[in-house]
Amino acid sequence: MATKTPANARQRLIKLIHVGRRELCLDEPTYRTMLASAGKADSTSAMGVPALMAVLERMKATGFKIR
Repeated sequence: MATKTPANARQRLIKLIHVGRRELCLDEPTYRTMLASAGKADSTSAMGVPALMAVLERMKATGFKIR
């Protein structure tokens, strides 16, 4: 059974954010603005777990539904 390490949680959040971007049909500038405003960085690779969670919460608030 796989354990949830911080690295695994981080990778899962990044994948969810990329799915959210696709489902919300965000263009590049809009996506980067959302990352910067919610996660305080312009790239998911520069974010830690708390920042990634903030971006995901912003995406949920704009209509992204995790299945």
